[in-house]
Amino acid sequence: MRMLFAGLFAALTLVVSANAQAQQDWWFDIEVILFDRGQSVEGLQEEFERAPALGTVSANWDLLGALFQPDIGLLKQTLPACDTPTSPVWVEKTSLPKITGYRPTFDLADFEPEENDELTQSQASATSDSSFDQLASTEQEKSLTPSEIARLWLAFHGPDSTAIEIPETRYCEPSQPWISWQNNQWHVHQPDNSLPFPDHIPIEPQGYDEFDGTAHILSSQSNELTKLSQQIRQTRGLTRLLHLTWRQPVVFGQDKAPSVRIFAGKDYSKQFTHSGTARAEVLQTSGSRQPNKDPEADVSSADSWSVLQARLNRPEPVPFEQMMSARTDAGVTNQANTLSSLQNEQQQGPIWQMDGYLKVYLKNINQVPYLHIDSRLFYRQPVPLAASDATQPEYELVAVPFHQVRRVISKQLHYFDHPLFGMVVKIRRFKVPEGI
Repeated sequence: MRMLFAGLFAALTLVVSANAQAQQDWWFDIEVILFDRGQSVEGLQEEFERAPALGTVSANWDLLGALFQPDIGLLKQTLPACDTPTSPVWVEKTSLPKITGYRPTFDLADFEPEENDELTQSQASATSDSSFDQLASTEQEKSLTPSEIARLWLAFHGPDSTAIEIPETRYCEPSQPWISWQNNQWHVHQPDNSLPFPDHIPIEPQGYDEFDGTAHILSSQSNELTKLSQQIRQTRGLTRLLHLTWRQPVVFGQDKAPSVRIFAGKDYSKQFTHSGTARAEVLQTSGSRQPNKDPEADVSSADSWSVLQARLNRPEPVPFEQMMSARTDAGVTNQANTLSSLQNEQQQGPIWQMDGYLKVYLKNINQVPYLHIDSRLFYRQPVPLAASDATQPEYELVAVPFHQVRRVISKQLHYFDHPLFGMVVKIRRFKVPEGI
């Protein structure tokens, strides 16, 4: 009996301690403002460190990515397979263009009254005696019959005869094998259940404010630095890139704390590769940061000597990765490796103007818990190549890293300064509602 009471007491102690631990969870709202100073990397006298391969960002939580690229896998599972009948009696389903392509036609002759229709003639005479006589102002208008008036009215107010264009939308999923043999290797089919990213991240992303026990982006109504954000917007030379607030639990220890990824600005993936080189298919235009122009495009003749002379007149640096991927051990072009590299390039995703993460954690100093921020960001900007032509400069994309660890205090404004950009952070304690 004594051992039974001891076991019940131990179980009750564990339940009470678990509830106490749940009530003692530290939840905070982190508000961040990122802005660009509009300075060129080459224009400043200070030499900045450049990260290789534009800086790889890896974080534990990608709250912005989940907001802009939600997983629609459950939604796509409800779609039928393309070119597969779903009816139990194997009846071909009517297509959407056939349904929406039906358009009733009107024949104006149907509106003309028949001579032997006494009711129509009586109505026409009654109408002509009342409303038509009032509207007519000339003898020519009085001579119009009701059928002619109806025809003229339909010509101006009738249904539009232009065809309705319906965008091509796929309401089914193509049936693909789980695994296939391509380019002398096996490929496992992995469906893309995410939406495409926008070309430019909105300055104020919109989340939700309800507490559900998970870290997530809040709505713009939770932002408290609205006046400061407005001042940054009105300051000449400064451009806001991001203003958002997210809610997350904060734990003790830098190694145990999760990192939250933040990115802002424009997407450079259409102009540059992930190695920083300009894409060859993008033509260079005046006043914009565009990649290299093919010197063979200026050669009107297909003569090999002309092509060689054009390349000698405009030498271009060749990246080591491109040089090694273009040849195999036998000295021939490896098309399979080139295709796989292009596929990997597309799967790597966008290249944001600013990308990195923030890690907020607690640390005891003299038995007093203090908040700390571990920030690691990469600022990306196109810079002209040293060997490019001055009239038509060629650009490469570089990344400037930024890393700083700082002890902060909640409800205070903290500013992280850099010659190229700036970041403002404010942390507020969030009290978990009771009963959750």
